[in-house]
Amino acid sequence: MPVLSELTFHGLFAAFGDRGLLVAQIVAVTAGMAVLARDMRRGGATDAGSALVLALLVPGALLAFAGIKAQLFSLALFPLAAALLRAEARHPSRRIWLAVPLLALWSNLHGAALLGLAVVLSYLLLERAREARLESLGVGVASAIAMCATPAVAKTPHYYAAVMTSEAAKRGYGLWAPLSLRAGFDAVEAQVAPAWEPAGARP
Repeated sequence: MPVLSELTFHGLFAAFGDRGLLVAQIVAVTAGMAVLARDMRRGGATDAGSALVLALLVPGALLAFAGIKAQLFSLALFPLAAALLRAEARHPSRRIWLAVPLLALWSNLHGAALLGLAVVLSYLLLERAREARLESLGVGVASAIAMCATPAVAKTPHYYAAVMTSEAAKRGYGLWAPLSLRAGFDAVEAQVAPAWEPAGARP
């Protein structure tokens, strides 16, 4: 577990016990849902449509919402990263550089920051590089370096390599489990995904 995540959990537990961890989970879930709701409104979704998507998202992501683990940080940070990239896709600006400190913070909190980096690089390569090649290259390189802004510094890539080659990753267990329409939660998530992008919202 990244050091900042360990320190945060230790501080919450020492100060408030199990209640502190529960409050942190609630705050993370609430923050993530609020970011999603705001992003959908900015994308042109109606209040009713946004409410429907969020209502479907809850049972689809129930396992992640209910379990108090280090992934609670990603419940807030992944929607924030996605909202930033979607906003940049609609109206490109220098705000894209906010992805760099965001990934630096995320890398110190949870290993899913690697997924965040992959999403950022995908956006830069497939979308932004067509209009701003040098800027995209700069943001991409800075984002990759930001992932190493941890106490481990140069050894950080070894941590992520270990995460990707862990026993859970090899067996496809837990967060590494592949999407399956035979699983109830996955089926709900598959129904939510197409509804996320409102008609006419793309530039």
